[in-house]
Amino acid sequence: MVDPAVHSKVKAPATALMVLAVLGLLYSLFSIFTSALSGEVYEGVLEEMRRSLSQSGQELPPFLESLFLSGSSIGVALAILNAALWIFVLFGALRMRQLRSRSLCVTAAVLTLAPIQCCCGLGIATGIWALVVLNREDVRQSFSDA
Repeated sequence: MVDPAVHSKVKAPATALMVLAVLGLLYSLFSIFTSALSGEVYEGVLEEMRRSLSQSGQELPPFLESLFLSGSSIGVALAILNAALWIFVLFGALRMRQLRSRSLCVTAAVLTLAPIQCCCGLGIATGIWALVVLNREDVRQSFSDA
């Protein structure tokens, strides 16, 4: 039987990680949407550049065209990767509330420390808080690794 005091120690940081993960996931979904739309904007800009250059008898350099078109694809790919990381953090926070899979919980807390996410300051504070709680001896012993 797990001590209720241990549950109360992990509840708050786990909940904070969940809230942060949901915010990060929403931001990632917004980024996927805006990056996908920016591809259409880039195509319009490219068409306008082609039109103005063709009037003067010039052509658009191929590297510039590929640079414009790859920008939105890279943005979508990075936003999808970020969404996957937030889903992992959410899963780790849920496991933390259940006192299961400590190593997964620690990994999720460490991921929130990365300065590439939307709520950087909150992520650092929450990640450190979760790591401090996860490294307490009574909490460490209460985890089941199943």
